[in-house]
Amino acid sequence: MRQVVASLRPDRTWARISAAGAVAVAVSFLWTSLPVRWPFSMCPLRAVTGIPCPLCGLTTSFVALSHGRFHQAFAANPLGPLLYAGSLMGLIVWIAWGRRRSSQLIISGRWVTTLALVATGASWIFQLHRFAWI
Repeated sequence: MRQVVASLRPDRTWARISAAGAVAVAVSFLWTSLPVRWPFSMCPLRAVTGIPCPLCGLTTSFVALSHGRFHQAFAANPLGPLLYAGSLMGLIVWIAWGRRRSSQLIISGRWVTTLALVATGASWIFQLHRFAWI
């Protein structure tokens, strides 16, 4: 089995992951809880084809989670709460552990790829059902 070794140096990988997660969570806290209707779809795939992508609803999900509306977050995109929790955990791990020392995380490349593909596929099926495509 092929192993992928990702170096978790605080100045690189964890810092980038943590920064992206922190920005996403911070923006979702600052985002207004009032319903906003955009005159266009923010998703390029949906704007061009009308077909929702697997990530449709993530902004709504993050904002709902930040405002304590868990049911709405799961209804918008079930992948949202998982990514939100992962963002928070990544930030906490980087602050508590990653800044002190460099470390290595050994991840099986196949498992990560398989998990990402299954999650993306499940999210896309959910979105297609949600927008009445299937």
